Order: sequence, then C-alpha cells, then structure tokens
Amino acid sequence: RALFTGCYPALGHLLQNHYSARFSAHQGACSAILSPRLLRHHHTATQPQQKRISEIFGRPDVPASKLVAQLVQKLPGVPKDHEDVGVSMEELEKFAGWMFETHGERLNRLSPRKFESGRELFEVLAFPLEEILR
Repeated sequence: RALFTGCYPALGHLLQNHYSARFSAHQGACSAILSPRLLRHHHTATQPQQKRISEIFGRPDVPASKLVAQLVQKLPGVPKDHEDVGVSMEELEKFAGWMFETHGERLNRLSPRKFESGRELFEVLAFPLEEILR
C-alpha cells in the first residue's frame, strides 16, 4: 500500500518496502537485514533514542545496532543478510543508486543523517554485519 500512496512514516519503512518489492523478500526479512545497518549509520544523530533501545535490552553500554543484530541472529528461519534473500552486492549497489536517484529527497526528509549519494546509501546498506556484531 505505501508503495502506491507515498505514505512512509520512517526511513526504514521506505527502504524496506522498496527492497521487498525489488527483491521479492518478505518485509520482516528486510527489517532484519536493514535495521542494524540503518541504526549504525544514524547512531550519532539519534543517540538518545538508541540509548533508550539499549536500555530496554538491559545493556545500556552496547550500541543498539549491535543488540538488534544479535537479536536477529537468534531468530530461527529469518534471513539475516542480503545473500540469504539472493541479493548480490552488484544488485544492492544498483538498488541504492536507484533509490537515491528516484527517492533521494524523500530519503533525506525521513533521515536524521542525510545521504549525500547513492554510493553512500550503498555503503550503509552493504556494511558488514560482522563489523556490527563485534
């Protein structure tokens, strides 16, 4: 529905809907794959909110991106990374470029930390989960 109405309450929702449509991935899988990366990218701009997430997890000194990634790792049957839903880095790079070219203004309106280019968006979406989980 949001793809056709333009009704996006959050950056993650916008990206997840388009990722889901482009790659035929379940939206829950999109959340699992993209959320830790988006949290990491926006950490500085959303520090108070992310601190609250960490506190809710009972680990106030651990980044929210890491805690969400750890939670996703424990979920049975949920894809955890791009390759789990058949998305190559080449396809992801094209997607990020298209998203920025087509929806860059909307992305940045919803984003607490603006994206400068499709390349930057790709780097956020492709950031290695292993790095977040360290």
